[in-house]
Parts: sequence; structure tokens; C-alpha cells
Amino acid sequence: MRKMQSLQPEIAKINEKYKNLPLRDPKQADKNSEMMALYSKAGTNPIAETCRTFGISRHTYYRWADRAARYGLAALMPKARRAPAMPNACPPDVVEIVLAEAVARP
Repeated sequence: MRKMQSLQPEIAKINEKYKNLPLRDPKQADKNSEMMALYSKAGTNPIAETCRTFGISRHTYYRWADRAARYGLAALMPKARRAPAMPNACPPDVVEIVLAEAVARP
């Protein structure tokens, strides 16, 4: 616990450096790496404190740690999502005709 108290000023600097980052920002991995390097340098690995700092559950922490160990830190980066396919959607020309009729005859 004393080690964690001595690290608080450095933790505050890191948090200030990455202040107001969105959750899926790629720089979150940089922040996480800096925090883990700080803990490693101090000779402590407080999983519970780390989870509280990042606002995640321990289960999520261990999933992320396992993913990083297996595939590297790049696996923790946010992935682009594919747009959903709409197989039953109306063709654009039909939509234009219907909208034109709706405007013409309210």
C-alpha cells in the first residue's frame, strides 16, 4: 500500500496527460502501457488498484492481459466495425420515389 501511495503523483501525471480520452481511443493502450511500466518499475503489481484506476472489472483486466500476452499489444487496439448489411432494404431509387410522393401528397 505504501508503494502505491508513493506512486500517486506519477499516476496523477499520467492521468492528466491522457485526460478526456474516449474509451476506444488508440492512445488508451499507450496510457495502459505507461501505467504498467510504472508499476513494474516500482516493483508492485496491484491488479485491484489498476482496475479501479481504469474503471474496469478484474475479469476484463484478465481478458485484456491474456489477449495482450497471446497476440501482443496490437490486439488491444480498437477495431473498425463493418457496416451492417441490409439485405431487405429498398433500392435508393424506390426510396426517392416514395419520398417524392409523400412530399407531393401529405
